[in-house]
Amino acid sequence: YGWTDQGEVIHTVKSDSYNAIDAAVLKDNDGKVWMAFGSWGTGIHILELDELTGKVKSGAKMINIANRGGAGIEGASLMQEGRRPREQFLQDDGGAFQPHRWWLRGP
Repeated sequence: YGWTDQGEVIHTVKSDSYNAIDAAVLKDNDGKVWMAFGSWGTGIHILELDELTGKVKSGAKMINIANRGGAGIEGASLMQEGRRPREQFLQDDGGAFQPHRWWLRGP
């Protein structure tokens, strides 16, 4: 087994309205591949990936799935529950030594 760098999937520059960090990937029961990512200011986003390349699927639209208007939110993960994909993310209510809440959302 060996790892080969095949380039970035997504990146962030200063003018972007998202933060490409803390990615989570899921292949759902329908064979679609999804990547959730993001944190803090603009929240958590999700994109569909191309199953063969692992890159953003042509024509995919970035969707904001969670935010708190600039307050802390981070740590997206994805899971499949039956036929329904669900997003899980961490809401930070005050820093590393304060209580944290996990939220579970889905259609």
